[in-house]
Amino acid sequence: MIKAENITNKTKYTVYFLLAAVLYFIFFHRLGTYPIRTWDESVYAVYSYEMLESGNYLVPHLNGQIDYLNDKPPLFFWSQIVSIKLFGYNEFSVRFPSAIFGALTVLMLFRLIAKRFSFYLGLSVALGLTCTAGFVTFHSARTGDMDTMLAFGLTGTVLSFASYLKEQKNKDLILYFAFLLFSFFTKSIVGLFLLPAHLLVLLIAKRELLKDFRLWIGITLSFGIIALYFIVRGKYEPGYFSHFTFYLGKFKGNFNDSHDKPWDFYLNNLFYERFPVFILTVIPSAVLVFFEKSPELKQFLFVSGTSALVFFIIICISPTKCYWYDVPVLPLLAILAGYFIWKILTMMQVHVENRIALSTLLIALFVPAIYYAAKRSYNNVIPQTERRLEILHEFLMNKGNEFNGQKLKVITNDYISPMLFYKNKLKQNNTELTICNTSELQSGDKVVTGNDSVKAIIVKNYSVEISAIYKQATVYIIK
Repeated sequence: MIKAENITNKTKYTVYFLLAAVLYFIFFHRLGTYPIRTWDESVYAVYSYEMLESGNYLVPHLNGQIDYLNDKPPLFFWSQIVSIKLFGYNEFSVRFPSAIFGALTVLMLFRLIAKRFSFYLGLSVALGLTCTAGFVTFHSARTGDMDTMLAFGLTGTVLSFASYLKEQKNKDLILYFAFLLFSFFTKSIVGLFLLPAHLLVLLIAKRELLKDFRLWIGITLSFGIIALYFIVRGKYEPGYFSHFTFYLGKFKGNFNDSHDKPWDFYLNNLFYERFPVFILTVIPSAVLVFFEKSPELKQFLFVSGTSALVFFIIICISPTKCYWYDVPVLPLLAILAGYFIWKILTMMQVHVENRIALSTLLIALFVPAIYYAAKRSYNNVIPQTERRLEILHEFLMNKGNEFNGQKLKVITNDYISPMLFYKNKLKQNNTELTICNTSELQSGDKVVTGNDSVKAIIVKNYSVEISAIYKQATVYIIK
């Protein structure tokens, strides 16, 4: 058993307040102050808007047409729809679900670990995750992507599975399969990646539970619900199952040349970008787990580590690799890193005066990390390689309101979904944004572009007046 901790309510409330402040500044502060991102974020935002407008809440549409390249279930889009209802259609609302599920993942870890094992261990894990670069930047908790929502669901499966191993209660199994389905309906088959890991844990550590009929009933019911989803969606999207199986090819073949990375792609990213510094604690943590005296804590860490390892192996062997696919493994690695930090600080506490609380050591350790995590999460500088793609997004975000009640045409040779997002957003202010090409311009049109080659064509073929310039974006009036 872990030694009881004498923590006053005053200390607890102080920590709760500080943690709430950290969560706000890491996940929510300035969340809507940078333009929509080119790739998945803008596509998902358009899906959610078109679902809301059409009333078809099952099949994602892009510009009025079914997007057959997207096999994702609609749960994440539903969360964006709720956010849009609350905050309007804007950059903040499409990112809010990602931010809230990122924060909820931190709180869920803190609450369970603090209640079951140690308040300070829970705090170490929570603070470690909030300082994890890969969890609190682009394509994770601070953009409108579904990976932190998936991370919340998969982390929930790990925590409820560990509870089931300890007590075999019905509520833990119900929570496990609820989180499993939540994960599937967030990001499809990826939500099931931890199921083989947990069956492996049972095979190694709790073989007798493989005979628990409740477990197999839960698995059967879960796959039955998933099968029912395929049947229902197939009625609204003919051929959905064949599209789904084709899209799964990205896990067994080269789906996209730009996503073809070496096997150690994610490992390198953990060291240099996604989980820097903390990654150095994972192996020492595994060594310390071997000597852990609490059987319950040791079992919990074993489940967390096995889950992280299996998920990591699956994404490493897939030929298609995107740097954000590792987001769900980061909370599990944070558990191991937090355990190492907690053990070291507990040893340090033996050598300091009793009146110095362990929370003081934790705060002293994490304050610099939290500061740099917040600073990094606000770094909205667009890489130079994407600057040309996103200058129009920045213009429409910052200057779009100046065209209230007017008609504005936009010309771009790039990805169309960000322009669709701003078309829908500006519609709220009675601004009619039309996406067109250079051959469709007429006298009196106001047209904006950020592409130098398009500018050259406009100036060559039309008599124009420059109405406004915003960085690389230029607004022309066709005479």
